Amino acid sequence: MEKITKKEMIENVKDTLAITKESATLAVDAVIEVIVDSLKNGNQVYLREIGTIEPYTRPERQGINPATGEKITIKESTGIRFKASKSLKDSLNH
Repeated sequence: MEKITKKEMIENVKDTLAITKESATLAVDAVIEVIVDSLKNGNQVYLREIGTIEPYTRPERQGINPATGEKITIKESTGIRFKASKSLKDSLNH
């Protein structure tokens, strides 16, 4: 399995839209910024062809320090969940 980097994504957008690399960089950066800002504000991001990205809160909980065995409190934190759309799943399986 290969990864696509941001640089490669910019190149693909440039080629697909026949625009300059600078314009493609601005477009990709703008999309990323909108997604990140939406998640930071607690909003769900729904892209029909891809799926849903949403923030969720992990509550504070008790844990154990593996090095010392001491009980510790793990602070509340925010995570991200991604659920693939049916159309994406179907396209991967056909």
